[in-house]
Amino acid sequence: MSILQITKSANATNIWFDDIKMYLVLEDGRELSVPINWFPSLRDATPEQRKTIGGSSGKVKEFIGKIWMKTF
Repeated sequence: MSILQITKSANATNIWFDDIKMYLVLEDGRELSVPINWFPSLRDATPEQRKTIGGSSGKVKEFIGKIWMKTF
């Protein structure tokens, strides 16, 4: 008996914010949103600071890595 393993990418290609959530689009087309309260650095950032995030996928990956490390 074999086990089917599905591997999906977790790399974000786009990111944007509203007043309470961060929205991500992943390389494989999945979309998700999480409360910015989960990430103190996002919660405390101004809307203008949040707008500087996004654009190229490299910039998104770098940003997500930074906020992830600050959270834990």
